[in-house]
Formats: sequence, C-alpha cells, structure tokens
Amino acid sequence: MSDYHVALQRFKVVQPLRNEPYLDICKLSQYMQIIFRFSGKYYYVPLSKTWTAAQSYCRENFLDLATIENLEDWLEISQFLANDGIAYWIGLSRDSWKWSDQSNFEFTAWRSTEPRNQQGNEFCGYASAQGWGDTDCALELSFICSGKQSNIKFSYQTLQSIKQFFSFLSKV
Repeated sequence: MSDYHVALQRFKVVQPLRNEPYLDICKLSQYMQIIFRFSGKYYYVPLSKTWTAAQSYCRENFLDLATIENLEDWLEISQFLANDGIAYWIGLSRDSWKWSDQSNFEFTAWRSTEPRNQQGNEFCGYASAQGWGDTDCALELSFICSGKQSNIKFSYQTLQSIKQFFSFLSKV
C-alpha cells in the first residue's frame, strides 16, 4: 500500500464531490512539502448510518448534513448521484421541513410524488438522482455532509523526514 493511501486511511478521509485531491505531495528541489487540502463544499461519506447518526458524524467531522440552498448546490450534488436509485441522506427533516442547521429552505428538488409520508413515519430527507424524497429516519443510508475549508501544511527538509512522518502515521 502506498504512503498516500496509508495517510488517507489514517485520517479517515472521505470523498469530496468534486475531483479535488485531499492530499497533494509536491516536491520542491531538495525540499518536500505535504499539503492536506479539505476544500470542497460537499463530501460523500460511504458509511451506512441512520439519519441521526449521519447528522452526528457530519457535525463531528465537517459542518452538518448537506444543506442545499439553491440550484447551483443541487447541480453540484446531482452530478455525483448515480442514476441507479440509490438514496443519500441530506440535511432535511420534518419539523415543518427544515434543514439540519435549522435554516428554512426556498429552493426544492422534491420528486413529483414527494414528500408524502407514505407510512406515517417518513420524517427525514434523502437525495437521489431523481430528486429529493422523505423516508424513515431509521434506515441506514450513505450520506452527504456540508464541508468546511481548511488547509494543513507540513514541510520537511529531507526524504528521511518524510519516511519518519509516514512511519509515525502507521503507528497512530
């Protein structure tokens, strides 16, 4: 396994929706610089969790479950969604349908038959390629988090320092 993949596993990196790298390794003459870049607005998390557990995960590791404020946001997310009917939690919940961050919404992308609360217990929102829907919050789905931007840089003088850094990561 490459050092790159070891670093990704150690930091439990999830996938950004845009094709932006989480980790860039740049060689500058005799110096080496490692840059961890978290710069996306939305992140897909390939774990199956209930809506509440997904919300907690997003709040601990990012900002919150995805809030989709406008058409531009929806287009960014919908480009990622496969046309296979798979649903992903987003930050919608039924308390007069608000976002997880408690903001109201004006833009919607509900499927034509949604929201319907079909079984009387569909209080959480999901996104699929076909649009938004409501379903039982106890279902376990993958989810999309709203991200936060930060850059962490580590600079090392020698290749030996780099090897020591990755050796440290493998023990963490």
